[in-house]
Amino acid sequence: MILSNKPGLIDCGITNWNCTSFTARQMAILALLCSTALIGCSFSSSSSQQNTADASAQDTTTDTKTQLKSKVSRVPLRIWVVGNMQQSDVLLRQWLADDEQPAEIRVLAVEELLGAEQSGTGAAEADVMIYPSRLLGEVIRRQWVVKLPQTLLASNIENGDPGGLAGLDNGIKLRTAPALISACSYDGYQFGLPLGFATISLIGSESTSAEQLSHQALFEELTSNIASGQDGPLEVTADDIDCEALVDRFLSIAFGVTQVNSKYGVLFDVRTMASRLSQPEFVFAAELLTKLARQEDGVRSVVGSHSEAWRWANQTNLEGFALVSASELNSEVRTLDRVKLIRLIDTKAWNTGAGMIASITARCRQSAQSVRFLEWVSRAKTISSFESNMLGTVSLSDSAVRAADRVNQHTFLGLNDYNVSCEPRLPLTHEYRRALAAELISIVSGRSSIADGLDAACAAWDKLTGDNTKSQQREYERSLGMTL
Repeated sequence: MILSNKPGLIDCGITNWNCTSFTARQMAILALLCSTALIGCSFSSSSSQQNTADASAQDTTTDTKTQLKSKVSRVPLRIWVVGNMQQSDVLLRQWLADDEQPAEIRVLAVEELLGAEQSGTGAAEADVMIYPSRLLGEVIRRQWVVKLPQTLLASNIENGDPGGLAGLDNGIKLRTAPALISACSYDGYQFGLPLGFATISLIGSESTSAEQLSHQALFEELTSNIASGQDGPLEVTADDIDCEALVDRFLSIAFGVTQVNSKYGVLFDVRTMASRLSQPEFVFAAELLTKLARQEDGVRSVVGSHSEAWRWANQTNLEGFALVSASELNSEVRTLDRVKLIRLIDTKAWNTGAGMIASITARCRQSAQSVRFLEWVSRAKTISSFESNMLGTVSLSDSAVRAADRVNQHTFLGLNDYNVSCEPRLPLTHEYRRALAAELISIVSGRSSIADGLDAACAAWDKLTGDNTKSQQREYERSLGMTL
């Protein structure tokens, strides 16, 4: 049936019937015929549209997946890894085994990355950057990274969105841990995917009988164990020192015992940006560090790398304690298992910020390939292939055979809380930490008193903040998630 474009006429297959000349009976019959035809047409049209929509949606989903996989260019994907990665070719081989997209990997030290002060374009030559989460405030200030695309956000994992990361196995646990999402976020926006975490654990040598201790009990235990005659200055050489690990140990103690609400900042007075490093929790942290350093040959377990502290705890035949980040052990010492985890029963969790995250850069020129790489690199299977090759990455498994894996499994349980502190992460974090490390070395070695050393550290931090108090205050609030 076709509606005519002439007023009062209907074309039902009979030419030019004038509706006004019909009898009442004819009109009734005609109305019945027309309504039946219209219902049939409506049902047929509705079914057809629904079938078309279903087919279209299915085709769109298939096409999107096909297009994403088919986007392989001849131009290599540029990947920057910032930090300690021993063999970049391992990561590259793994990627090329799973994807046809060519790539090139460049490994940079933190100093090398931050030395690129070219009006915010230092990361312009990368598509993807993998770096410690504590640098997030700095790289955002320099406009080097962008917010994560919607398809990569944790909400899409939890909702089972096929455009997100729902297909991942144990990687989901890591990617959706509240504390790790928080560490990858700044000012309320997520900028990266977590590839691991770094928290400090207390370990003991085989001769250690304690299974759990408070910080005060540990202090008293060390005081009674340290032999007399070890009160003089300790020899510390430049080769012994790992500034980042030393600062990690110091801050983990302070954050563990502080009475300040970490949501409002522990390191600075958020109202004035004055350093708080001379406050009681930091004094206690310095005292405990000096006690740890006075253990038999224990100085290297305090000023050295996390790998060196792990090695020392495995090798000493005496009762000994060390503060270690098990996610930052090199492949050589990860297999050493003569240590035990000692639970600190009065501590608050603190994220050192050494856990690696992956972000898309502001100058990315291959977005589809970069998203695909982030999806791939954040899978548990992928991380397990280079965990000991890239420090600060963690592959969670259902079975933890080695001591290092067991420590990581235990500490991960404390990351299911958004309020796990992760500071400093504001701009100049690397400089703040370096200045603190210099004074801690003087304190631990005995060249400076604790009071003088912490006062000097406060002065150094206040000088770094300098005339930028207002901007740093704003950045500190953003790094703590205090802004709306």
